[in-house]
Amino acid sequence: MDFSEPVTQHTKRFVRCFWALDRRLAYARHFPAINWLDSYSGYLQDLSEWYNNHVNPQFMEYRAKIMAILQEENSLNEIVKLIGQDTLADSQRLTLLIAQVIRTEFTQQNAYNPEDTYMPLKAQFARMDEIVKLYDECKKLLKEGATIEELENSGIFNLPTQSQ
Repeated sequence: MDFSEPVTQHTKRFVRCFWALDRRLAYARHFPAINWLDSYSGYLQDLSEWYNNHVNPQFMEYRAKIMAILQEENSLNEIVKLIGQDTLADSQRLTLLIAQVIRTEFTQQNAYNPEDTYMPLKAQFARMDEIVKLYDECKKLLKEGATIEELENSGIFNLPTQSQ
């Protein structure tokens, strides 16, 4: 995508946000099909105090952590395409698993399910909290000697979905 032409640049300067629709996500039936890496908001800093006061003081921290996981997944996917997932370290494979949980349990919605059509911010934070704690606990278990296969086989990555 090339957004360097003057009209787009001028518009982006005033609008300060952008939702990048992603054909790949739409074909994979991941809705909303908004690419989380290409989309952005220039209002995050403006809203951070509101999130702290009305949702949770850790909201922005968790958001940053989840975005970092998704960005790392994007980088790791390039390696996986070239040499395969089995060559990755367990910590990197954990990142891929957690990113999959984020994509399926947090960013994907079923518009036909009344509970999944709209999720209040406090419920979103609760879901973020589950995911971040799962990630931190799994990293701790890996450091204590568990293998990624043991973690996968335990079923801990199968969080109850919002739409169930």
